Amino acid sequence: MSRKAKLDINELQEYINENPDKSAKDIAEHFEVSATAIHYHIKKHNLSYQKKNRITSINQNEFEDSVKSNPNISMKELAKKYNVLESTISKRMNIMNKTISSEIDIDKLRKYIEKNPIATLDELGRFFNVNRRVVQDAIKAYDIHYTRKKPISKKLNVDELRALIEQNQKLDRKDIAKNFNVSVGTIDNYIKKYDLPYKPKPGRKKKTFRN
Repeated sequence: MSRKAKLDINELQEYINENPDKSAKDIAEHFEVSATAIHYHIKKHNLSYQKKNRITSINQNEFEDSVKSNPNISMKELAKKYNVLESTISKRMNIMNKTISSEIDIDKLRKYIEKNPIATLDELGRFFNVNRRVVQDAIKAYDIHYTRKKPISKKLNVDELRALIEQNQKLDRKDIAKNFNVSVGTIDNYIKKYDLPYKPKPGRKKKTFRN
C-alpha cells in the first residue's frame, strides 16, 4: 500500500494547524509523499490550508550579507530560507561571484533606465548587448526602479492576411506568423476575430506558395 493511501487526514490537518507557515512541499517532506498528493488531499477533504506564495524577488545585497555571515550554508538551506528553487539560489550565487553581473555594468544600467524610463527589456538588452533575461535579473537583483513595459501589439492588415491564407492553403499558423513577424497567438486572434478562412492542419507540412 502506498504512503499516500496511509496518510491520515486528521493528522494532516493537525500538522497544518500547528505549522501554518509550512509550504505544501515542506508538508510533503514531513509525510514522505509528493506535494501533489498533499494538494490532492487538501482539495478532496476541504482542509483548512492557506497556500504559500514563493518569493519572486530577493534583495541581492541582503542575500550576499546572509551568505557571507554563514559561508557554510548549503544551496538547499538557502532555497528553504528564501522559499525559492535551488536554481534561483544558484543564479544569485552567480551574481554574487560576478559571473552574471559582469555581463552588464549595473551603474550604467541604472543610469540608462533613469534617462530612458520607457525603454523595454528588449531595447535594454540590445543596448547592453545581452539577453533580455540578463537585464531582468539585474534589475530584480539590484532593486533598480523599473516599470516593465507591455509589448505594443503589432496591427496586421486583415486584407493581406486573408489573401495570404486564401492563396496558400498549405501554410500552417507558424508559417503565417513568421511571414508577418508576429506570434502564433496573434494569428489565432485574427483568425477568430475576423473569421478568416484558415483550416487547421493535421500536421506539419512543407511550406508551399502558389504563383
